[in-house]
Amino acid sequence: MSTYPSPVSRRAFVSSTLTLGASALAVRTVGAADTPAAGPAEAVLPPAGKRLLLSCKLGMIADKAGDRKLGVAERLQMAAEAGFDGVDFDDAGSYTPAQAREAVRASGVFVHNAINHAHWEVRLTDPRPETRAKARANLEHCLRVSHAAGGSGVLIVVGRGRTARPRRSRRVVGQRFVRACPWRRRSDR
Repeated sequence: MSTYPSPVSRRAFVSSTLTLGASALAVRTVGAADTPAAGPAEAVLPPAGKRLLLSCKLGMIADKAGDRKLGVAERLQMAAEAGFDGVDFDDAGSYTPAQAREAVRASGVFVHNAINHAHWEVRLTDPRPETRAKARANLEHCLRVSHAAGGSGVLIVVGRGRTARPRRSRRVVGQRFVRACPWRRRSDR
């Protein structure tokens, strides 16, 4: 049990830090020398030599500086300036793979993965085939966005845990997930 006081929540700290970064961005223009960019065939990699990486979600970074709307590359750069090693590309459904790739190349900031918030309501394990089809399309889009941005994964919610029969629920969720993802190698099943 920790005896240290925690007067500021993590969310408040990150929000304040990133808001401060947005203010700094509003005052100065980030020049080409300040913004490392990957070449056309070059991927942005995580910082070398670090075993643990600190990241935040893109949605935690301010999207405005005053009255000016910030682009994705600017927001990624703000995360780097705040000391983050990379960013989780959340709300991936709002971006195309090309937009994600260009933002990462322009900012030089590593993207760990993609997250699509639609997974909370549109799940691969839903009993309705039309909902599963939509969930699969969402997952495929997120895989493309993650790959384009240099990420190595996608965060999804595969099933719902509230049930009177948890063992059956886990089995059904597993079966539906495997059926929804036929691109998986047989050795992964």
